[in-house]
Amino acid sequence: MAARYSKGRAENGEDRTVADEHLRIRFLTERDGAEATRVWVARTLKIYREALQGESNYTSLPEYRSRFEEAIRAFEEYLAREPR
Repeated sequence: MAARYSKGRAENGEDRTVADEHLRIRFLTERDGAEATRVWVARTLKIYREALQGESNYTSLPEYRSRFEEAIRAFEEYLAREPR
């Protein structure tokens, strides 16, 4: 499932990228359960971090880099909030 990256703010004033990640996490939790969601978040976090280390892909472009960084923060916050 690809993240939806739209510009602007969610209704609660949160950055749209972060709001989308929170919605995706909530959806996965409801559909798959807490443990499966935690595994997915950890795996996706690793993939996003690795993507940001590369210089020859679209994550090096400023408009995408900041969105990946925001998603990473949302994933890190989730993992800190939801211990095993």
